[in-house]
Amino acid sequence: MDAGWRARVADWLEPPAPAPLYGPLLSLRSATGWVGGAVDPASLRGRVTLIVFFVHDDVRCASAMLEAEAMHRAYGPLGLAVVGVHEPAFGADVAAVVGASVRALGVAFPVALDGRSAAWDAFKNRFWPALYLVGRDGELRHVQLGDDHPERIEAKVRALLTSS
Repeated sequence: MDAGWRARVADWLEPPAPAPLYGPLLSLRSATGWVGGAVDPASLRGRVTLIVFFVHDDVRCASAMLEAEAMHRAYGPLGLAVVGVHEPAFGADVAAVVGASVRALGVAFPVALDGRSAAWDAFKNRFWPALYLVGRDGELRHVQLGDDHPERIEAKVRALLTSS
């Protein structure tokens, strides 16, 4: 294995470096539609926010959405905002299909339809599911790729909600 190949693989597998999220959060304004009501990114300022990238027909994404919904119910009253971002794997978003999938899971938080990949690109995301935890200051605090170990992100949520 040559060093160049290893560097390309490492770059692909590493989550993006922490960066101010005001810009990427603003990409939600470019959503091609919403399920469960639109979110103005300005309303997220000063809040701990969990962004969940998913595709509607994947079992791992469904698991991540169920975990995010559990956190939404448990920590929403304490100030956690949760926003789903549906990035279509093939073709365009179909609001009715995504909406039916989200309702079947019992998800109550809003979901942006990212048909133009604006949020996907702004977050430099490359995976489904992917969870981005943003602190009250708008800084990226944690990235979790995949649906494994939901207790890790929940612990980060609790810590951010209890810190000033």
